[in-house]
Amino acid sequence: MGGFLFFTISKPDVSVETIYWWPLIFAAMQKASFQFDLPSTVSQHGKIFSLEELDQMKLSFRALWGRLYRGSDKSLLLFWQSREHEETFRIETSIQTGLIERGLAHAQ
Repeated sequence: MGGFLFFTISKPDVSVETIYWWPLIFAAMQKASFQFDLPSTVSQHGKIFSLEELDQMKLSFRALWGRLYRGSDKSLLLFWQSREHEETFRIETSIQTGLIERGLAHAQ
């Protein structure tokens, strides 16, 4: 069983679309050796948890990007880091629009 880290990005500026942030998140994850694709498959699919449908989904990157671009961004994305001879580690990531007060994110 590997470890995991969960984080939410709270963007207080509603004038900047959420789609602006996802390429930056993907680039940062790649730089840190994390990937969207599941480490145990060769099918090039990753997992998300839909906060609207309250269900896990297995998607290709292209299907995910289409979903994010259409504005269906209420999802928790899983990024995986898998190294030889080590346990798998994942980061669960979401973006919310809201204000940060005293360390708490208040969604609008």
